[in-house]
Amino acid sequence: MKAFICGFGTIGQSVAKVIKAKQEFFSKRYGETLTVVGALDSKTYVVDPKGLDADAIIETKKKTGCVGDKKYTDIKEALSSVDFDILIEVTPTDIKTGGVGLENIRYALQNGKDVVTANKGPLALKFKELTNLADEHGRYLLFEGTVGGAMPIINLNKYDLAGQDIKSIRGIFNGTCNYILTKMDSGQPFEQALKEAQQQGYAETDPTNDVEGYDSA
Repeated sequence: MKAFICGFGTIGQSVAKVIKAKQEFFSKRYGETLTVVGALDSKTYVVDPKGLDADAIIETKKKTGCVGDKKYTDIKEALSSVDFDILIEVTPTDIKTGGVGLENIRYALQNGKDVVTANKGPLALKFKELTNLADEHGRYLLFEGTVGGAMPIINLNKYDLAGQDIKSIRGIFNGTCNYILTKMDSGQPFEQALKEAQQQGYAETDPTNDVEGYDSA
């Protein structure tokens, strides 16, 4: 099974690390390996049909600011440069237009690829279109990572609580805001708390979706 990671920030790099660390588990549990054959950031991409080394491309990203040495003007150029089975879509969320994530998911499904995403924007804006597209092409569109961080909220609701009437939900709806508010409660200024959240990888460079409530909504 071959994967292409779209978006190589904190989440994309973490996914690459986990895939590398879990190779033996995947092989024993599912009878096949999961290999990352492509990765891209906002400017460049890198591909290898035989598989990329997660540590190597993460180190390249840290040293140069780019995941690879191939530049692209259209993401489809990168996605069509290597054969893969699963698109892992973790580009920054654009709640207004869906951003490149929306086009990436459309392209992957239309070309017979399964999609796993942590990108809320495309689903918030075009959920029915994308799920219909997945059904039309017989592909999976999985989005557990868009809600609740690492908690299996969607699967819990879909399978374990099937047939139950959910009357209310209580919880921390945005980890970034919770982090910032906790710091502010201790006397730290908002700007400093936000900067720390960005440094820790909780908040995006553009924190609008978090601090203005779009993510929670």
